[in-house]
Parts: sequence; C-alpha cells; structure tokens
Amino acid sequence: MSLLKSPTKDFGTYIFFSPHTKGESGRRVFIDPGLLSRFVDVVDPRTLEGKQTCKSISELRNSAAGITSDSNVNHPALHQQVCGGLMVTYSLLQDGHDKSHGGGVYITNLQMALDAGRGDLPGLYATRLIERKWSAEKNSSKAIKQVVGAIGASLDKNKNAYEVALTANVFGDYFTRNINGKDLGNEFALYYSPGFVVDELGTWRTAEQKIARDGAGPEQLAEILLETQKQYWAGVEEPEHHWYVFEDGAKLLSRALSLIPSQGRSTLNCHRFEFLDPKANVGAILKRLDSLGAATGKGSKALGITSDHQASQLHQVMSGGDLVDGLQKHRLPAAGWDKKITPGSKFLVVAATKIQQDLKAGVLKAPTFQELYSRVASNLGNW
Repeated sequence: MSLLKSPTKDFGTYIFFSPHTKGESGRRVFIDPGLLSRFVDVVDPRTLEGKQTCKSISELRNSAAGITSDSNVNHPALHQQVCGGLMVTYSLLQDGHDKSHGGGVYITNLQMALDAGRGDLPGLYATRLIERKWSAEKNSSKAIKQVVGAIGASLDKNKNAYEVALTANVFGDYFTRNINGKDLGNEFALYYSPGFVVDELGTWRTAEQKIARDGAGPEQLAEILLETQKQYWAGVEEPEHHWYVFEDGAKLLSRALSLIPSQGRSTLNCHRFEFLDPKANVGAILKRLDSLGAATGKGSKALGITSDHQASQLHQVMSGGDLVDGLQKHRLPAAGWDKKITPGSKFLVVAATKIQQDLKAGVLKAPTFQELYSRVASNLGNW
C-alpha cells in the first residue's frame, strides 16, 4: 500500500489526473497517487467547489507554467499555481526525462493555499458568549483556566476561507448542544489553527504572523499544555481540562505532543482529549497521549467520525490497526472501529497493487486519479 501512503519522487509511478488530461488536448497532466489523502483533506469532489477545483487542476494542461504560475528560480522546471483553494506544485518535464511517462505536467504536491484565512492570527483565543453570540479575543496567556478547550478551525465554504469569528460560533454552538452546561459556562479556550498552519510539509507562517512576530503552531500549543499542567503541582485525580480536537486540529496536536518529553504518567494528566472528524492518524495520537498520562473522552466519546467525512475515514483506514491499538491503550471499545476500518484497509492494498500492475502495461491502462478517488471513496466501508 506504500504507493498510496506517501508521495514519491519516481515520476514513473504517476497516473493521469483525469480523463481530460491524457494529451488529446493540451499537455498531459499526471499526479502522484500518494497524494490521495492530501487531496481528500482539502478537496471534496462531491461539492460544487470541489468540482471547480478539479476542473481547474485539469486546466493545467493549458495553463501550466503560464503568467498565473510561480516559478522556482533554482529549478526552472518547478512551478506552483493556485487552483481553487489549492496550491498545486508541479514539474514541467520534456520528452526523454528518466523515470517518467514522457513530457507533461507532473503534480508533486497539493496543499491549502496560504491565503485561505489571512487576517486572523492562529493561536490561543478566549471565547465568550456575549448576547447569544460567541466572541473570540486573542489571549497572550501561556496557560488556560477554562474547563473546555477547542483545537481547530472552521472553514467558510462560500468564501473558501477560515475565520476566527465563524470558528468561535461553530464550535460554541456545538458545545452548547453537546456538553455539560456546568463545564462550559459562558466561555471556552480556543486554539485557532486553520488547515494551512500545519500540513504534511510542516508548519507554515503567514505574512501577518511574521509582521506580528506571532509564533503560533505546535511549539506554542505544547507550551500551553505543559504550563496548564503546572497549575496542578500536587496532581489531579480527574482531568480538569477537556479538549475537543476538530478536523485539522489533530495534525497540530500530533506535532505538539511529539515535542513534549514523557516525564512519568502525570506529564499531562490534567488534560482529556476528544476527537471529532480528525484529519490525522488518531491511533498514533492516542498512543502518545497514553504515554503522557493524558485521558480521552469516556467510552464512545473518545472519537467521533461522521458518516460522510471521507477525509477522516481515509486517514484511519490508511493507518490500519493503529486506531484499534490506540483505543485499547485507553481501555476503550475497539471492535466496532475494527469492523469499520478493515474493509477499506484491504481495498487500499488491492488498489495499490493493481495500479503497480497496470503501470507495467502502460500508464493508459492505469486508473486516473479521479477514478482512483471514486473507487476508494466507495470502498471506505460503513461509518
């Protein structure tokens, strides 16, 4: 399954992006099948916006390396171009290039465009209910006092942009509906982390962050978790702070936890974590939380994945047995999750093997990237 798990530098393993990019009109456009999870993280082809983004990527057959693209000074064949809400990185190869299918556009990376939410700095906010609306204010504290905390950000799909005000109200409304009012009161801590802050390439800083000298990211979140823990020098019997980790927030938390040294079972025992549609390998995060003494949501509340959230489902399927192992570390029921993960995991192994066999017979025999997405999406299992 390694062909679908991670990007590769071998252009000979790339496949056509869509039926429209096979060279009948314009340049041929190929893409690394290992970008599947990144693609699903930032594009939903079932929506109008997703369809438009896919069309824009297909149009690289005509627009690649044009006036709307950015070119790399040190590597003239390397370019970047915004397609919908995506920043697409690609190499423009000529015929005769080794380990490739010949001349064409080869997409080597996909990531969310960094301008999808500029204006609101990532980082810690104090969020309060004022006149029936949640209002977020930047908080310079290195520790939280609130019982409830949130990690993540909400995307305005109409604007294709993140906004801290929208995030505060979306998360606040979720808490109002789903958690104990006594715990919530009229405020919660928000670690605002748009999807572009942390991705598979690392941590990004926007122009606004550089100007404000803002260092929001995994290091700052790790510091907040540790400084909050220090408030309980005598230890705690039950976690005092309950964090809800939404979607891309799981990537940020994973990076933050990797920076925290394990100093015994009480390292983070004042914290409890619950995951909602996480776009990351939750199993690995759960195991790290266990090593740090942190708790998870009780029973079935440790993890929630909605039935149509393909990105979160794909991350758990691609990580195979990690989720089951992580749940068992916290003595949580895993049998139901195992049944959800197994069908998709088996299909990915078969799909990767089939693509490798097809490529030996020629790239025209292999499925296009859009066809691969459709097949994987329809075989993720019942969630």
